[in-house]
Formats: sequence, C-alpha cells, structure tokens
Amino acid sequence: MPLQRGRKYLEPQQLENQRLLREQRLKHPSSDPVQDFVDYIDWTEQHFPSGHPSISKVVQQVCSEYRKDQRYKNDVRYVRLWMRVARKQDDPVELFKYLSQNDIGTLTCLFYEEYASLYESVDRFEEAKKVYELGIQRKAQPLDRLERKFQEFMDRVSFEDKPESPVKKFSFKKKPFAIFQDDTVDLEEQVLPHGESRLEIKDQKKENEREKTKMQGQTLEQSKKPVLVEKLQVFVDETETLKPKQNQSHLVADQRLCYVKGKEFCFEESRAYFIGFEYQQEKQVSPTINTKEAMADVFDMFNQSLKGSLEEIEEEDVVYYCPEDDETISKKVYQREPVDLKTSLFYDPGYLEVDNPCDPTQSWIRAEILKKASKPKHLELHLDLIHCQPDFDQFQLVQKIHGGYHLHRDQDYLARITSSAWEFYILEEAIKRSPQLRSNVLQPVLCQVFQQETMLLQSYEPSIINLLDIVNNAPRTKETCLTETQALFLTTKLYELVETFHLSNLLIGDLKIESLYLNPSNHQLLILDLSASIDLQSFPKDQKFQMEAFEGDPSSDCPQMIQGLEWRLEPDLYAFCGVVYVLLFGDWMQPVDIEKRLPFKHQIWRKVFRLMEREQEGLLSELQMELLDRIEREQTSIEEIVHSLTN
Repeated sequence: MPLQRGRKYLEPQQLENQRLLREQRLKHPSSDPVQDFVDYIDWTEQHFPSGHPSISKVVQQVCSEYRKDQRYKNDVRYVRLWMRVARKQDDPVELFKYLSQNDIGTLTCLFYEEYASLYESVDRFEEAKKVYELGIQRKAQPLDRLERKFQEFMDRVSFEDKPESPVKKFSFKKKPFAIFQDDTVDLEEQVLPHGESRLEIKDQKKENEREKTKMQGQTLEQSKKPVLVEKLQVFVDETETLKPKQNQSHLVADQRLCYVKGKEFCFEESRAYFIGFEYQQEKQVSPTINTKEAMADVFDMFNQSLKGSLEEIEEEDVVYYCPEDDETISKKVYQREPVDLKTSLFYDPGYLEVDNPCDPTQSWIRAEILKKASKPKHLELHLDLIHCQPDFDQFQLVQKIHGGYHLHRDQDYLARITSSAWEFYILEEAIKRSPQLRSNVLQPVLCQVFQQETMLLQSYEPSIINLLDIVNNAPRTKETCLTETQALFLTTKLYELVETFHLSNLLIGDLKIESLYLNPSNHQLLILDLSASIDLQSFPKDQKFQMEAFEGDPSSDCPQMIQGLEWRLEPDLYAFCGVVYVLLFGDWMQPVDIEKRLPFKHQIWRKVFRLMEREQEGLLSELQMELLDRIEREQTSIEEIVHSLTN
C-alpha cells in the first residue's frame, strides 16, 4: 500500500528480520491480542505489497485461537479476519454456518453484508434478502448501515416475475477480465488498403444471417427450461428445544441417581456423594488446612473418581452432546466429535460463596478451592509424618540454592520446602490456563504433602540469573543502574509475565525482585515463589479483596492494603513498579516525586509508574513497540541485550 510520505528503503533481509521480530512478539500477546495480530497483518501487507505466506497462516491462527473468547465474538476486527478466511473457501456458505452456530459475528453488520453479498453474487436474491432481514431482526450493529445496504440491495434487484436462477457454485473469486470493445468507432469510416470499407464487406456476408421480417405472427424459439434445484436454506439458529428423532434418547434426568444405598436424596446430595463425599445429616465444622484431618479430607478429593450408580447406566441410555470442538478451518469446519454426557453430568463451575470483600488467603477458602480442583498429577500424601523428609539417595545433591536444593539425576531439579500444596496447585493451573506461562515458571514434577509442610520438586535450569544479582553486578552511574535499553527489555518482559498471569485469572500476590530470574536460553523471566498467589477464577468477576498487609511483602505496600481498602489487581501492579524502580535506581522504591527523579525522558517510564494509581490501557503494546524501535535504532538484538545483562 503506497504511503504519502514514502518508506525508508530497507534491504530484503533487513525487512524480513523486522517481520520475524514482529512475528515473535505475537507469542507474547498484550491485553488486546487480536489487535496485535491486526497490526502485524497491516504492517506485513504494507511492506510486502505482493503478499507474504505468513499472512494466511497468521489469519488462520488468530481465528482458531480466539474463536471461544467472548471478548471477540462480535468484535468487527476479529469478524473481518474471518471474512478473509471465507473468501478463500471453496464453499464459504459452510463457514458462515459454522460462524452462525457459534455466535461469531452474528451481532455485526459486516457478517450479514458479506453473507448476503455471497448469495447475491450467484443470483440467489431471495436468500440474500432473508439474510439482510435476519441481521436487521437481530439489530446487528451498526444497524443504520445494514438498513442502508439492504435498501440499496432492494433498489438494484427486482423480485417481480423474476424466474428462478439455476444453482451456481458459490465463490468469492473475482471474475476474469473482459476484453474491452469500443462500440463508438464508425465502421463506415474505416477503409481497407484496397479501397473497400469494412461495412461493405460485412454486407456481402449474409449467408449466416436471417432476413429481417415482421415480428407479428412469428413464434420465437424457446431455450431449454433450466432444471430447478431446491433452494439453499439460510441457516437460522433456533432458540427453541429441538424435538428428538425417532429411536433417539431424550436428555432427561435419571431418577435412579436420586437413590443411594436405598435412601432417597436430592440431586445436590447425590452429586456430593458421587464425587466422593459421604452424606452426613449433622452439619460438620468447616475444616482448616492446618490440621491433619483437614489435609486428609482435602487431598482425598484428588484421589477419588466418579463412582456410584453413574456406572450402572445402560449403554443404550447414553445421551451424547456435541460441543464445538473443531481446531481447524477447512471445508469440514463444523465437524464435531461426540462427548459422553455421563462424565460431565455433575460438573459445577460455580464460584465460591464468600463475603465481598473477603480475605482470599484464609485457609478454609483455599481448602474449598482445592476440593473443587481436578485431581493433580504427581501428588503424594505423607500425613503420617510431621516434617518433610526428602529422599536424596535417588539424586545427586549439587548445592543449596534459591532457598532449596539443586538436585541432579537424569536432569536438573529444584527441591523447595513450602507451607502447603497451594503453590503446586497454582503452578498446575497456570500452565493449564496459559501454555505461554510454561516459559515463566519452573515445571512442577512432584509434590509431597506432610502434616506441617510440603516438599515441591520442579525441573530446574542452572543458567538462570536472579534479577537482584544483575542489578548488584551492573556498572553504576551517578543516576542509573542499568542502561535504558536493558531496563526497557526487563520491564517489558516483566509486564508480559504479570499481564499473562492476570489474563489467566491468577494474581501473583507477592511479586518481588528476589523471586525473579532471567533465563538466557529463551530470553524470558521466571518467577519462583507463587505461594501467595490468588486464584481469581474461583471468585465472581466483581469480587474485591481486603486483608492486612504482610511485613516484608512489597505488594503489601500498595496504598489500598495499607489503608485497609478494597483491592483486586492493585498489589501486583504496585509491586511491579517497585521492581522497575530497583532496575532503574538500584534501590528500594520511595514513591515520592518518582517522575522528577526519572533518569530517562521518554514518556513510557511515566506511564509505567502511573500503574501505582490505576491500570494503563495498552501499556504492554507501547513497551513492546518502544523496545522494537530502540533495537532498530541501535542496530542491536535481543540476544545482545541478554548477553550484556548476564556477562
């Protein structure tokens, strides 16, 4: 796409290097990941006017990856990407059916415009009209544009006495160019070299032409009547319950599940029994996680499986439900695999019933969350022992490090003693909710639970370097600790980590520089201590928290905690600013006149420290773009920055 100001000339290899760097950024999305993909596509199309093979791959990736994200289902940027996919399909109607079934774009004007244009392009005007009417009925936005497009369609298409058109193949492909004929040339003025005009020669060749006669009384030859094919029905997502076909099971509650050991129970009591609870008539005292009995009760849930009369349901009574589970974009775009409803009949995704605000670190709250969790892998209970007794006979003890033990057998491990299995649960959830976090935490391998403490074994990377050591070993100047490029790189990576945790509904809770490590092998930051993390997914979205500040916890210094106010993400954001302050000044943060002390004049640093007051929309994208621009200006690379920090 031409630019009015032109472009700076870059060698093809330089241009490709920039594209690869921008493509790499897509692996670390901001708070608005779809915009990241849109920016990449726009940039690539501008700098590669003839096209680039990565564009098609990226478009399919973003469409597939965020098809279940409620934020984007009716975001016009996201729907526009789906329209790009539709134009490349051999049968795009199937794709529109898929989008309609999954409520993608059904509230946007763009969806119905493109769908109706598809029918109009093959002269299926009735279907196109129904699509427009459906969009107006659903009040797709912007509604005035859709109504205007519908009126323009009605003005150019006449439905009166219009014969049925034969079914044509659906295609968004452009029609071939027509050869231009200039009908304005006067044939009589064109004279051939030997003196005859073209018109005279044409008049002599009449053997293939009929004589002109009167039309009265003549019978015109009729062409073959086209075979009418059944119209392709416009898909409408019905809201009413569909009637089952003959010989198909009804989806009904099995009343046999209400009887356990000869006694009748309600569904809630039956559900509790089938997931491992023995029903008690008396109200039990809420267990705490600090007692042997409570720990046994909590972790016994992890070792239970669904049992009872669910297993006694006969095979012919099994009802199958087909969820949207397609991972590819193809001709078979809405193909599904059946899922046995027996395994999900008692699934309850409900939130905890707690006060608002509440203290999320209370032992009974964590115990309730652990009860609802799925069975974790590699969990061992040793509740007959009071203290952890790690068996180092199987390992080679390398050294004591990071508050634990560096062990080696077939690979390197880190063994740490924690207060409970909570951190193990957080690690498992982080990796499950966001695979990107695999590079930001040490992979959990084994968790051994004892009466008063827990031993956590994780895979370990010996080359990681603590950020505090990087700061202490950096050559100091009068005003700064690290160079601006070094500080910008670490700040960007740290904010990527924090935001990814938040997007995964996890609060770090105790973010401090002593727990942060740089991994030179993948250029990512690792966080080691997650014992104070909070699982936000277990609480309603409007849930607020309130608790006393902990001495020595940087996140506890945030004004909301000191003043006893309600908070949600504020402790992490405040602690993030504290780490950045140490990177810049090599000292603990004093939140007084920070902006006046800033050694670097770029506006991005002021925006970083304003996180102490409120969230800054789009900050991660700004940090990433500034880092990218700085790398281009200084003609450096991420590898060189990491090397300068670790050597």
